[in-house]
Amino acid sequence: MPTYRGDDGALLHYDVLGGSAAPTLIVLAGGAAQHPAYLGDLAGLSEHHRLVIPHLRGVGRSSTADLDTMGSRWNQADDVDRLRASLGLERCAVVAHSAGTRLAIAYAARFGDRLSALLLITPPASYLVDVPSDAPILAAARMADPVFAAATAAFDAGPDTGSEETFNAWQQASAPRGYASWTSTAQAHARAGWYSLAAARAFFDGDGPTDLRARLGYVLAPTLVIAGAQDATIGVRPVIAVADLFPHGRAAVIENSGHFPWVENPDAFRAPSIPSSPTDNDQHPRRSPPCPLADRLSTLPLAPVGAFSDYRLVDEHETGWTASTPLTGETRLRSLARERRSRRPACSFCGQQDSETQPRPVVAGNGNVAICEDCAELALEILKQ
Repeated sequence: MPTYRGDDGALLHYDVLGGSAAPTLIVLAGGAAQHPAYLGDLAGLSEHHRLVIPHLRGVGRSSTADLDTMGSRWNQADDVDRLRASLGLERCAVVAHSAGTRLAIAYAARFGDRLSALLLITPPASYLVDVPSDAPILAAARMADPVFAAATAAFDAGPDTGSEETFNAWQQASAPRGYASWTSTAQAHARAGWYSLAAARAFFDGDGPTDLRARLGYVLAPTLVIAGAQDATIGVRPVIAVADLFPHGRAAVIENSGHFPWVENPDAFRAPSIPSSPTDNDQHPRRSPPCPLADRLSTLPLAPVGAFSDYRLVDEHETGWTASTPLTGETRLRSLARERRSRRPACSFCGQQDSETQPRPVVAGNGNVAICEDCAELALEILKQ
């Protein structure tokens, strides 16, 4: 089994499925802290991709050392980036399921410029969006099923964390809630993948940054969020709303499936596919010395002037710009420093607040990056070098 080292020297393992010449996907298991065996090959995703599936800290064959310090989802983002680097990837596509999406979100928030694509499968969303969950409605509609009702009773009673064995027994007892129907396929799948209690505790330790949602607004990688239409564990509506946190996010709902759509409806799961992204060999332009401001601006998507409905260009008649004129090159950057009609955020790069005497920051590109006129002028000079 291949290995790599964490920042602290911990020996971490990963599995590989698929051919070495295929595009690489880093796949993060959920649970939290469930052995990744339950993922299988994600309904045949390995036929066209190389799946690199890490055993997260304290799970499977990976090190259990220093879980209290390094085992949180936020800190394990460093492990994901070390894995990316060990694979020789400038940027990586990340696929994550359930609790594993918490780690993927942490990675996106900390290393967003190193993502080429992001696929979030049935992500827990209550900590990200304020949309009321429809999970109780979905669960109530199935309470006439005695198997589902018994699983719900076990789930509501909560886990017995006295030992890892009792914790896993609770997972098994509540497992039917995770599927649209308790078929033989679902039952076999539910038995795969042991949960590590110590790793699960460490995974949820600590809070993320208070500006987590704002950070996701800077993630320019194409992002697909998948919901299961009968997912009574986390619902559908909040999951769909997660896609709106990303500038290039979209959502797909898979019918006849619960929390594990690749198991219950594999054909529909394969249909949305991985978000389109550059190949592993394509890289964002790099400069020496690196300039975060210029790098960020150089990756902003192009958009017509008319796309910014709450902005206007004060000199549009002078320049000849119209609502159908694409913004490219210098024109695109110049347009970032124009007057707004409504609220004015602080510049994302220098932190300058708006006032009557200071340059007014405006939202650029995807509607989530604010830049003041001074920083736009600086970026122009850098990009001309």
